[in-house]
Amino acid sequence: MLRTSKAAILATFAAFGAFVGSHAGALPVLLAIGQVDPQVFGLYQFGNMLTGLIGMALGGLLNRILDHRSVILIMLPALFVLVA
Repeated sequence: MLRTSKAAILATFAAFGAFVGSHAGALPVLLAIGQVDPQVFGLYQFGNMLTGLIGMALGGLLNRILDHRSVILIMLPALFVLVA
């Protein structure tokens, strides 16, 4: 597997595209089950995309400041607390 900046960018956008594509296929069913208004859904979707982009930007900034091991050691416990 190549470890180049182009491969990293391609993998990032492929993962993002798969995430958005899977949402696009499931959303009509989920909206019908949840009885969500289109306006409310639009606001939720906007917030979801905005926080995702901010998170990716902050992740890149944090990666410039700290090494990979430190980021993993900090983020895993933080993720555990947020999920729990």
